[in-house]
Amino acid sequence: MKREQIISKILSSMVIFLVLAFGLGNMGVSPASAADLAVCPTCTYTTIQSAINAASPGDTINISAGTYTEEITINKQVQIVGAGTSTIITQTAAGAADAFLGVIQLAASGTAGSPIVIQDLVIKPVGMAGISVGRFTSETNT
Repeated sequence: MKREQIISKILSSMVIFLVLAFGLGNMGVSPASAADLAVCPTCTYTTIQSAINAASPGDTINISAGTYTEEITINKQVQIVGAGTSTIITQTAAGAADAFLGVIQLAASGTAGSPIVIQDLVIKPVGMAGISVGRFTSETNT
């Protein structure tokens, strides 16, 4: 091998080593950051479920004060933050008629570093549960 080829291979190996040793984050490449999505009557998202559907894991959904009549399914690691006791989630008539449906259905799980958070809001169930994990069925009692 010529000397230039040997030097080229050594330099290529050093670049690969530096990328692995220091990570792409130190070279100007950074992971996507979490987004904040707003829910209110005049916001892009007027329902909590539409914001959940649009969210990516790690995002925060900020819910303005008001009463939101809907059942929601949380199927990813998100934070759902209300404006305190003036943010109320209650069931629809169809949801209230289903004794096995909670106002909030949890269909995902969080981790220590990326939990599912539900805070600063009031959940007003009409049927069986405010928050359901899975779905209870009378046929199987599970």
